[in-house]
Amino acid sequence: MENTRFQRPVIAIVGAGAVNSLTTDLFAADGIEIHVFDDDDVEDVNIGLSAFHQEHVGMSKAHALCDLLRDKYNIQAFSHRMTITSKEDIMAVNPTLVIDGLDNVESRLFTHGLGVDTVHVGVSHERHGEVVWDEHYVVPDAYSKRGEGEVICTRAAGKKIIRFVSVVAAQIIEEYLDEGTKRTVLVTEELKVL
Repeated sequence: MENTRFQRPVIAIVGAGAVNSLTTDLFAADGIEIHVFDDDDVEDVNIGLSAFHQEHVGMSKAHALCDLLRDKYNIQAFSHRMTITSKEDIMAVNPTLVIDGLDNVESRLFTHGLGVDTVHVGVSHERHGEVVWDEHYVVPDAYSKRGEGEVICTRAAGKKIIRFVSVVAAQIIEEYLDEGTKRTVLVTEELKVL
């Protein structure tokens, strides 16, 4: 990826689960700075559905993704093992772009309306994917506290849609970084992009 818009983009990856870890692994390139925010550890169930490998099991997802990116792309990557409790947590790194891959509505409230370009990426339990820029994003009505209710992205959605949404999201992010375009898409269970 040849970056023509930013001298050195600073990208905040908020949530390092299946979709966001794969998306980040696909668009990462030399010349960018990445900050990964996540408070979970890599578990055996993450292997095969995410960018993580067996040697990452037991590590912080934020730290594991940063290690993977530094080794693979020789980029600056910083891990923030933390629960996002305010918009200021994210804005402290002065991001050029925020990529929200959080799996719960409570935390997504902190990534909406940041005043910096933000894209929300996820797969629902109904097996629909989305790549939605903040100006078109609507926080789901089904509000639940973290750890309660259904999550936005789930292992049960299946490997095929998780990987497909990740590829689509990475392409959209590359277009944004290179050209400034913002495409919002929905992905069906049949892997059709709408």
